[in-house]
Amino acid sequence: MAVRNLEINSKDFLKFNFLTIISLIILHIIFQICNYFFNNITYFPDKQIYHLFNLDAERNIATAYAATMIFVSSLILYISGFLEELKKNKFYYNFLSGIFFFIGWDELFSIHESILLFLQNEYKFSGFLYHAWVIPYGALTFFVAVFFYRFVYKFPRKIKNLIFFSGFIFVLGELIFETFSGKLVSLYGDPSLMTKPQFLLHFSFITIEESLGLIGILIFNFALLKNLQIKFGKIKIQTS
Repeated sequence: MAVRNLEINSKDFLKFNFLTIISLIILHIIFQICNYFFNNITYFPDKQIYHLFNLDAERNIATAYAATMIFVSSLILYISGFLEELKKNKFYYNFLSGIFFFIGWDELFSIHESILLFLQNEYKFSGFLYHAWVIPYGALTFFVAVFFYRFVYKFPRKIKNLIFFSGFIFVLGELIFETFSGKLVSLYGDPSLMTKPQFLLHFSFITIEESLGLIGILIFNFALLKNLQIKFGKIKIQTS
């Protein structure tokens, strides 16, 4: 049986996934707006499929894609650690790989939502901290950033800039904008009960939040692939 080499190009990876993300965002916008404005029409077609493309929902196509991208981060980090010669750097790569593997499982199975329910039941957070999972996750993000700063700073200039930028974009979306959307829910209740201006504001925050999260992970994966290409040349996968 013939063996084929599948080459992974970082730029092609970036283009394909950027178009995928844009498609998901457009579908999210279309179906969420239709679901809100035609909510009283019981058999309106979008009610059967809008959940699949809701970037703010769990266990749907959008979530599966986001989790897959995070698992790709974990895999690239593991491969980088496997190929790395310095033991100290291997540790950093493998540790980061484990962190992203956990984040991927969290994305799939909504571990942070369980933490949210626990914190809400115990402490009744409201306002910007209504989505209370941002408290422990924000603290962990800070400690991870401090712990890995020197390691990342040793990367080539373009790579480390991309990694820092991707981290900023991801945190801005998943943590900062999450607090704004939580503030609105705390004030006005479930989005389906909001007035039109309130809904559109909440919808804007959610769309920006989830979009930034996806774009942040994409830029991070692109940087990791680019780093592999710089250090080890072309990335090829043998298939038969």
